[in-house]
Amino acid sequence: MLVSAGLVAAAGALLPWARMAYAASPAQASPAELDAFLKLGQRLTGREHLPSDISARLFAALARGDRAFGEKVTGLVRAMDAAGITDMRRFKGSAVDNDAALKALAVSIVSGWYLGYTGTPVGLAVKDDTQFITYTGALMFEPTRDVTVIPTYARAGTDYWAAAPASIATD
Repeated sequence: MLVSAGLVAAAGALLPWARMAYAASPAQASPAELDAFLKLGQRLTGREHLPSDISARLFAALARGDRAFGEKVTGLVRAMDAAGITDMRRFKGSAVDNDAALKALAVSIVSGWYLGYTGTPVGLAVKDDTQFITYTGALMFEPTRDVTVIPTYARAGTDYWAAAPASIATD
């Protein structure tokens, strides 16, 4: 009886992920699916609170062009559960860490949260595969937030970078 109840509970917990395979954008994903993706982000980043709107944009960016994205996420959650990864301190050296595809997926999700974009920027290129998620909400700014501001404008004025710094001769 307890085993049956446990299986029903486990199946119910995975249901949103199973349907996510067909969701290609937040508009197509249910609130439960987006909430489940947010919880995975919290688990991967070790953050108790993450903005749900940024999570939805990250989901859409990562799922764009990958119809199997939801299935991959479901596989990552299952593998993390099976490996007993309740937080990222248990990730290193785990079965998930040793699986190249699962590790790449986990890194892409964490990377999106920290960098605020997905894909790989190509310098001086007109087009690449990057997709903007957030700037001020990127987690990369968190470690120094108490002593620095998020650089959102050219502090030295427009085109400040065009002229060489006065100290260049002595640098």
